[in-house]
Amino acid sequence: MPSSISSSKSPCHEPAGLRHSLVFLAVTVVLLLAVEAGARLFVHRISRIEGRVAAEYKAALQVHSNGRPPRQLLLIGNSLLDESVPSSLLPPGWLQGWQATRFPIEQTSTLDWTYGLLRLSQDGCRPDVHGLVMSPDYLTNTFSRGEYSAFYLLRLRDLIGIGSQLQLHPTRITSVGLGIYSKFFALRTDIRKVLLGRVLPGMSALATLLVGRGTEQPMDQEAYYRQALPRLQALRAAAIQAGSGVILIVHPPSAHVTSDGTAAILRAARDAGIEAVAPAAGSRFDESDFRDSHHLNETGARKFMQSINPGLQAALDRTAAR
Repeated sequence: MPSSISSSKSPCHEPAGLRHSLVFLAVTVVLLLAVEAGARLFVHRISRIEGRVAAEYKAALQVHSNGRPPRQLLLIGNSLLDESVPSSLLPPGWLQGWQATRFPIEQTSTLDWTYGLLRLSQDGCRPDVHGLVMSPDYLTNTFSRGEYSAFYLLRLRDLIGIGSQLQLHPTRITSVGLGIYSKFFALRTDIRKVLLGRVLPGMSALATLLVGRGTEQPMDQEAYYRQALPRLQALRAAAIQAGSGVILIVHPPSAHVTSDGTAAILRAARDAGIEAVAPAAGSRFDESDFRDSHHLNETGARKFMQSINPGLQAALDRTAAR
């Protein structure tokens, strides 16, 4: 009888297979590192928005209070802040005894910034006061920029908390966690938009034209209050933990809303123990002050900055005196 022959391959083939696996793994790691390096070194040069965010993040980390004038105010928020307090209109002497620095990140919410105060503090940002610029509608919505805001505003220990608040699937939580450490992962959607914008110029304008301005659903004053109160309480707790004060700067509501929640938001801020500032009585913002359904144009931005100046100065001085 012929002897049985084993179906297994010769041991001499095993090292070759292992070598191929190791080479594949090494090439994959090198490619990932190269992509990450490219995102960190070049994306801010080809994307105007990312270039601004990266520069203002760096400036925010240089904000250090020494307890003496000029005291430090860090303005935080989303695109409402970017267009309502543009850097071109922010003079050095806008607020007496205070130096104002901006750090807006588009599409972020109060939730992002509640965690962001602690991340910025961890990274070395030490203002006397954070000034959050939000409209009533954005303040009462729960959303997050996700991986992008995670890169700038989230700590690893915050994943469970924000995942629970947003009811995220574990896979989504893992994705947000990757965004904390990988700029390419955090920016991958924005990189795709930039590339599409280069290939198809005018696409964003066409999309805006097709979608239109839209209208906001009405919400009663008590709903504004109920939704804003816990968010402002959490924001105040985060500011205390970060060792700073916090002021809410209420942005004018959309010109297309049928109800203005400013009064309810101011009441919620008072009950949460937060100083709040809104445009002075008599300031009227109409459609001519907005470039779209939410964002002010340059004329509206000048009016907004002038209208909040007295109230913001007084609120800052009260906060500093505590």
